[in-house]
Order: sequence, then C-alpha cells, then structure tokens
Amino acid sequence: MEASRRRRAGIQAAVLLAAACSGSTPTAPTKPSPSPRVVVETASGAVGPLDLEVGQSEQLAAFLHRSDGTRKPVESVTWKSDDPAVATVTAEGTVTGQGPGETGVWARRADELGGLGHVYVTVTHASRPVEPQFDGRYWRELVFDGYEEPKLRRL
Repeated sequence: MEASRRRRAGIQAAVLLAAACSGSTPTAPTKPSPSPRVVVETASGAVGPLDLEVGQSEQLAAFLHRSDGTRKPVESVTWKSDDPAVATVTAEGTVTGQGPGETGVWARRADELGGLGHVYVTVTHASRPVEPQFDGRYWRELVFDGYEEPKLRRL
C-alpha cells in the first residue's frame, strides 16, 4: 500500500516536472458539457402541465434547451402516451384528451444522441356540453334531475 502511494507520488512529480520543462502548465481535465435537454412545449410556447377536456386537442413540439440558454426545435421526434385511454398523441405531436385522468406524454429524439422530454397531461370532462341544443333549462334538468336544483332565497 505504501509502495503504491510512493509510486503514484513519483509519477505525479514526473508529470509536473515535464510540464514545467516544456513551458506549459498542467490543466485540469475538462468536464464534458451536459447534453441539451429535451423540453416539450405547447404551440403557444407554454411549458409544464397541460390541462385538456375530453375531445380537446393541443399541438406539442419538442425543443433542445442548452445550458447557455439557447433552444432549437428537435427535427425528428417519436411521441408516446403512457395511457392512451386518457390521452393519445399522433406522430406529429397532437395530443387529444380521451377520458378523465392523468398521464404523461413523452418525446424521444430519434437521432443518435437520444434524449427524452415529457409533459404531464390532465384530462377532465367538459364542464358543459358545447352543442347548441343544450340550453340552460335542459342543462339544469340534466344536472339537478329537475328536483334537486337549489332554490334561491328571496330577501
């Protein structure tokens, strides 16, 4: 053990001496720069959880965010949904709410460098039907069954 320490110290001294004789200073090894991370954004540029209603769609895009603050679009992406019963995603990145729940939608770079980004998607039922035949009276009957509608108090 002691012999290996002395040998290592001798080698280090020889390296330093060689560097001093050559007129250059030894430099510490550089750390490799971190690879850019893949970030999934909506068409409006929003990053973070995505809230959809059943049947609603949103276009997603994947970007490489570099440590220097720059970003560029990822040219080739493979999209995947963890739970297609909650949200599906097309090959072009259009995510559509299928049923209530939460899931993750993933973007994987298809080039040799790889990289993975994701966004959490929460899907809820539509708060109110969008068809024009659902007027307010029918909606109250549907929701309150015509009998349980709260009464307004008159003062």
